[in-house]
Amino acid sequence: MGRWEVAGSSSADWLSVGYFRAFQTDPAHGDDTLRPGITTRDFLEPYRLDEELRTLVLRGTATVELVTRSRFAYLIASNGGAYSYLDMDAYQPARNSKV
Repeated sequence: MGRWEVAGSSSADWLSVGYFRAFQTDPAHGDDTLRPGITTRDFLEPYRLDEELRTLVLRGTATVELVTRSRFAYLIASNGGAYSYLDMDAYQPARNSKV
């Protein structure tokens, strides 16, 4: 079984993935059959590449999120203690310049 094959699934099951539409005969008019010569690998390769790209991007954004969250928590704690966010007096009313 290959990397992108799933036990008990057929290529028809993969048609729900979404990467297959460029390989269908005429999906806009309801012809969802794959063009001649197209294999499961043809539309699973873009899926795999997209998954790898998504993993790299999410790994990077997770680092940024962690640093931002840590810095925010530090600033809140240094301006009134670890639980100052629970005190309603610690907040200023929002000002809308358009009103």
